Formats: sequence, structure tokens, C-alpha cells
Amino acid sequence: MNISENELIGNIILGVKQLIQYNDDLNKQNKQLLNDINKEKYELDILIRQFNFNLGIKLNFVNEILRKINCECPICYEPITIENFFYFGCHIEHIHCSNCVQYITKCSLCNKDITESIDEQYKNLKEFNLNTIDNNNKYQKIKSFQKSNNNN
Repeated sequence: MNISENELIGNIILGVKQLIQYNDDLNKQNKQLLNDINKEKYELDILIRQFNFNLGIKLNFVNEILRKINCECPICYEPITIENFFYFGCHIEHIHCSNCVQYITKCSLCNKDITESIDEQYKNLKEFNLNTIDNNNKYQKIKSFQKSNNNN
């Protein structure tokens, strides 16, 4: 099979036109994707700004409460703010500044071990989660039992 020079040139030109069209299509898709990404980025930026604004208001509120109740570290007597706040978990009122906590192993107010307090918090949280899961499983079993009895 013998292809003439003109047919070969025609096929090459056709192929180049198809590549140009394919490239144009890809460019349109890329522009649309960039527009979508920029729109989502803008919406995400608005959400982040709202979150930061709300967080700032809440942190200011907590700082104001700590200042009004004249909350101070029982070790160094420095005022406790949200930035230097540390709570052991042994008692809601047993808070210390984060600077002093670095040098102690027990709560200065009740003498409870810090790691014991943290372990206890973890245990309570774990028990809460297990109870929640267990109760959800019981609830699901009761619901499926009721459905099966209603169908009979």
C-alpha cells in the first residue's frame, strides 16, 4: 500500500488539528477547575475567618471570666489566662499556670499525682465512650427485636 505525499501531509495536518482541539479542551477544563478551586478556597477562607472570630470572642470571654474571678496560680500567684491555663483534672478549681506545671509532679492543692489525674481522665472518657457504644448497641438490638416482633 502506497500513500502519496499529499495524503501523508493531509493526515499529519488532521492529526495536528485534533491535537490542537484536544489541547483547547484541556485548557477549558483547567480553567473551570481553577475557578472551582478558587471558589472553594474563598468559601473556606470565609469559614476560617468566622471560626477564628468566634474563637477569639470565646477566648476573650474566658479570659475576662478568669480575670474577674481573680484566678491566679497557687504556686507563683501570677494571673491565669487562657494562654497559660493548665488543668490537672483532679478538681475543677485546681488550675495552675503552664510555667509552674513544668516543675511539679503533683497538684499543689490536693497533692494528687499529675499522671494519675490524666490517667483517670482518660479512664473516665474511655468508660463514657464504651458506655455510649454499649448503650447504642443495646438500643439497636431492642429496636431490631421490636421490629421483628411487630412483623410477626
